Amino acid sequence: DHRLLEQASKAGGVTFESLRRRKDGSLVCVDISGKACHDASGKVEFVLFTKKDVTHLRLLRDAKLVAARFGDLLESTPDGIVMVNPTGRIVYANSQAERLFGYEAGELSGKLVELLLPERYRGRHVQHRADYLQQPRVRAMGAGLELNGRRKDGREFPVEISLSPLQVDEGTLVMSAIRDISDRKRAEQKFRDLLESAPDAMVIVNRGGEIVLVNSQTEKLFGY
Repeated sequence: DHRLLEQASKAGGVTFESLRRRKDGSLVCVDISGKACHDASGKVEFVLFTKKDVTHLRLLRDAKLVAARFGDLLESTPDGIVMVNPTGRIVYANSQAERLFGYEAGELSGKLVELLLPERYRGRHVQHRADYLQQPRVRAMGAGLELNGRRKDGREFPVEISLSPLQVDEGTLVMSAIRDISDRKRAEQKFRDLLESAPDAMVIVNRGGEIVLVNSQTEKLFGY
């Protein structure tokens, strides 16, 4: 970065913290120090930059900030809440989230959020969360897709997840509100089974006139 080189040359050195992207798309927090090195005439010959991984220190700062500012509020919500910093590490999980995924109190702190996903989704999710931070906004995760969480014991269960960015002094955190929808899915399956058992063709249409569910008798009747 030309600006940093110029700053280091003028001041003799520069120190700052920044996010850097690994080959796999994941982010790490790096402490960068630059020192101007001069030749015999006193002119700047080059600038030496050293970089140190401070991801863990950033995690501790973020976790302390979230617990102090938002801990009581997040504990009072009925949904599981997981807060993640830009490196993808969990800085806070409320007790509802810990029970939902089968973890002990504090056990999720510092873990990559992909731990809560089925293994088949983890690789792609690293890039997805990095992309989200480029344009953070309130939205449902995986709109139109079937989402599953993964408990500590390996069992999967259907979930709904809402994402919200939270601006703090050190950058953007991402809050995930997670809801177990197993009961709803069972009810929907029971309803589908009921439709299938009907001898007549059955069609369910939403308010917009779109077909949302049909039974096999309907498909046979109309040749689909």
